[in-house]
Order: sequence, then C-alpha cells, then structure tokens
Amino acid sequence: MTEQTIDRPRWVNAATLGVAVGVLAVGIAIALNIGSSESCACDTSRAGAVAEPSSTTSPPPTAPTTGVSRTITVTGQGTATVKPDMATVQLGVSVQRPTANAALQQANKSATALIDALKAAGVADDDIATSNLSIWPQYDNSQVTGYTASNTVSVTVRAIDRTGPVIDAAAAAAGDDISISGVSFGLSDPEQSLAAARADAMANAAKRAGEFAAAADAGVGAVLQISETAVQPFVPTIYADRAAGAAPASTVVPTPIQAGTTDVSVTVNVVYALS
Repeated sequence: MTEQTIDRPRWVNAATLGVAVGVLAVGIAIALNIGSSESCACDTSRAGAVAEPSSTTSPPPTAPTTGVSRTITVTGQGTATVKPDMATVQLGVSVQRPTANAALQQANKSATALIDALKAAGVADDDIATSNLSIWPQYDNSQVTGYTASNTVSVTVRAIDRTGPVIDAAAAAAGDDISISGVSFGLSDPEQSLAAARADAMANAAKRAGEFAAAADAGVGAVLQISETAVQPFVPTIYADRAAGAAPASTVVPTPIQAGTTDVSVTVNVVYALS
C-alpha cells in the first residue's frame, strides 16, 4: 500500500503549539502560587505569631503530696499566788426616821462626816465613790412605820495596813449610823502576776501535750496557735454585818484586817504540731 503523506495546514500546527504553551504557563503559575503561600506563612511566624502547642507536649509534673498534717490541742492552766497590795471597803450610813425627809437629812449629815473622816485618814478624793443611795419605807402589818435612808461609798485603800484605821475613822465619824458592807483585796498592777501565771499555763500545756503525744507514739513539734481563754484574779472577800455603832473611846479596839494571798489564774488553749 502506498504511504501517503498528509500535509496539515499551517494554522493547525500553530494552534496545537499555542495550547501546549498555555498549559505549561498555567502549571508554572500554580507552582508559583503555592510557593508564595508557604513564604507568607513563614513570614507570619517570624513576625511573632504564637504557634499552637503540639498535642504531644507533656504536662508539667505535679508536686508530690506531703500527707495530712497532725496536730494536738491542749488546755493549760497556770496560777500565780501573790499578796494583795490594796483593799476596797464598802462603807456607809443607814438611818431610820419617821419621815422620808428626816431619814434623808440625817443620812446626808452622817455620810458627810464619814467622807470627811476618810479624807482626814489619808484616802484620796478620787478613791471615794458613791456606790448606793436609797430610801425605802418600813412596814408593820401593812402600815408604814417609818423610812430608812442609806448612803454607801466604795473606798479604795492603797496600803493594806491602813485598811483597819480607815474603817475605824469612818465608824467614829458616823457613830451609830455606820454600816459596813464588805472588804475585798486586789492588786494595783496585776500584769506582773499575770505574766507569771501565763508562763505557768504554757508549761502546763506543754506537759499535757507531751503526755498525750507519748501515749499516741508521737512527738511534740512546734507551737502553731495560742489563745488565752480566761483570766481570773481570785480576790477573797470579807462580808460584814452593819456595825451596831461606835464604841466609847475607852473601849475602842482597832479593826483587824488580814489580807492573806490572792491567786491570779490564766487558762490557755495551745495547738502543737505532732512529729
């Protein structure tokens, strides 16, 4: 068979070449676009963008647990025994008269004489304070038979050995109208005694904590907390009935006063660590 050569027109060849060149250009453009996007991502990262953490990053290690701390709470009691250095005396007058006004007038007269005698005996004006003033009727078979008026002062005596003479001076001035309600003793400055009682209370608390800890097969550690729950200055009080009146000068016997001792008590709650 005879081979035939087909001559294509020139315009067909040119069109085919143009299509090939166009496809090549599109491929190059796509490649350039991809490269440009990657370049942008790198530039953004370099500009300070925060990268997302990798899912493979391990969490920070947790602190080891130390276990539950153990404590013990105890109550400590301490006492300091001291001699009081001051006294407080309730002195006054009590008067009975047919009328309220007559009773009040006589009570005023006797109370004034009593206060003047206290000052003459060395008691300072600031250490004398009125503590009671009253008038009340007296009855007999529901009938008023008279009135009683009383005036009482609280007297602070700052030297224990002067307490008896002060009472005697008041009784001499008030005569038969004198009344004595009671005597109490105390400390003019209790802080020094309280310091000793607190130290005793802490020592008592440490002793108790040691006993409990030993029973629990543990040791006593540091003090974690201290609270003072009670402070009690124990003050002995002498109560006296109303005096019957001043005795004649020839038979006067000085009033004896014995102050004894005063106990100052402190209670504390202390929390200790157990080792």
